[in-house]
Amino acid sequence: MSEFERTATIEAPAGDVFRFVSNVSNFPLFVPSVQDASVESGDRVRMRGVSEGHAYDTVAYLRADIDRKRLDWGSEDNARYRGWLEVKSGDTTPDLSEVTIHLYLGQMTSSEQNAEDQPSDFEEKMQGALAGSLASIRMHVVDRRVSRSAPPS
Repeated sequence: MSEFERTATIEAPAGDVFRFVSNVSNFPLFVPSVQDASVESGDRVRMRGVSEGHAYDTVAYLRADIDRKRLDWGSEDNARYRGWLEVKSGDTTPDLSEVTIHLYLGQMTSSEQNAEDQPSDFEEKMQGALAGSLASIRMHVVDRRVSRSAPPS
C-alpha cells in the first residue's frame, strides 16, 4: 500500500474552506480526474471522470465530520482506495487554514500500472495531483472571498 499526503496553507477561514470542499458539486473543481459528482443517498456519492485515460463511473462513501472539518472517502468494494481531507484553523490567525489531503492506494495490478512508470515517477505524479488539488481549492476559495469583498463597479 502506498500513502501520499500534502498540506497547504490557504488564506481563508477554515469554515469557508470546509464548506467549499464538502460540497460534492465542487469536486470537479479540485479533484483532477472527476468530471461530475453528485449525492446518491446518505453518505454515498457518484463520481464520473477519467483517470489515466480510463473512464470511470463509481459510487463511493463520503463522510463529513463538520465539527472536525474532515472528509473521509473510499470505495466499499475496492479497499485499495481511500483517503481523507482535513481543514484546520491556522496557528496565527483565523483567516488562515491548513488543508491536508491524505490518500491510501493499495497495490495496483500490473495491468493498472503503466509499465513505463517507475515508483518514483508514480509518487511524483501523485504528489503533483495533490499539489494541484490544493492549489485549486486555494484559487476557488480565495477568489470567491475576494469577489465578495470587492466593491461594486
